[in-house]
Amino acid sequence: LTKETRHPKKRLDIRRVSTLKDRDEAITAFVVLRDDADCTEEELIAWCSQRLARFKVPGSIKFRGSLPRDAGGAVRKDILKREISAP
Repeated sequence: LTKETRHPKKRLDIRRVSTLKDRDEAITAFVVLRDDADCTEEELIAWCSQRLARFKVPGSIKFRGSLPRDAGGAVRKDILKREISAP
């Protein structure tokens, strides 16, 4: 998935996506939707399934208000990974 992916329906317009995958784990996509957007995890996974190779399709999606970033603007994947690992 790219930083900005646009679905034909405005409500599935995605602002940013960050993905994480460990060796034996499924991909988790962290999605920041536009303020006026609305979609479910199932809708977004189905949409990805139609456009991406099977091994690139996220197994789960976490919706967030924003992505954690460092001072240089890079996404802090260590923070996202801890979020996935938390019980």
